[in-house]
Amino acid sequence: MESLCHAPDKRLVLAEAKRLLRPDGRLGMVEYMRTSRPYTENDAALLHSWLSGWAIPDLAAAQEWLEWIQELGFHNVQLMDITPNVRPSLRRLYRLVILTWPVAFTLHALGLRSEIQHGNMRGAFDQYRALRQGLWFYGLLTATAVPD
Repeated sequence: MESLCHAPDKRLVLAEAKRLLRPDGRLGMVEYMRTSRPYTENDAALLHSWLSGWAIPDLAAAQEWLEWIQELGFHNVQLMDITPNVRPSLRRLYRLVILTWPVAFTLHALGLRSEIQHGNMRGAFDQYRALRQGLWFYGLLTATAVPD
């Protein structure tokens, strides 16, 4: 699974995934994960700028994901940081935003680009900044469902 970050109640999504899995079925998900909680005011503002631009209510911390998975009775839980696999793409996106920002900003100021489009670019810019500050990582979480 991917894009659980858009779900307001991430634990509920995991519970539904467990309900749908057969006993000994495997769950695999990749997700943006906070490195910790809470953040300083400045770090929280940076994270919020990214998340609001991409319509993400909040990121769960890695520890929260692990707690939910274990509470739901999964076993063989593994969490890997696969950020190095996506970092080159994130860097390219960041550089593209820097190159196109002046035109995009002007078009937004003239009313030719929507708030959503503007927020998407701001989000791409702030995502990479938040990554460089160590506020999040891209995690691969796998687990096995146990019978109820």
